[in-house]
Amino acid sequence: MSQDSLSRFWQGQNIAIVGLSPDSSKPSYEVGEYLKNARYTLYPVYPRGEKILGFSVCHSLQELPCVVDVLVIFRKSEAVESVVREALALGIARRIWVQLGISSAPARALCEAAGVPYVENLCIMREHERLAGGKA
Repeated sequence: MSQDSLSRFWQGQNIAIVGLSPDSSKPSYEVGEYLKNARYTLYPVYPRGEKILGFSVCHSLQELPCVVDVLVIFRKSEAVESVVREALALGIARRIWVQLGISSAPARALCEAAGVPYVENLCIMREHERLAGGKA
């Protein structure tokens, strides 16, 4: 994906993170903390709890209070297709980012057919750092 295409992912302010763990030792927490420090509004999507990184937890995609600019997915590859299918059906994401080490050809095809920009197997934090020229 070109640098110009990746830079479009930073347009907007709202980022939902599916699988944002409350455990500070997990990569999803580190990424969420980085994005918070970069001044994005986060919507953690996690099945338990009330707050993560100071943001109210949505226990499902249906609980998201708005259309998000980027939906970041921290789930196993085999779960990505169903998350993407649900997000597209709900119309709740302008762009979808699947984290480093995770990929799904069916999810990519669904996004292409819907015209929703899709990135997979890249770390959103590392790419933001690279494009922004340093840490948040």
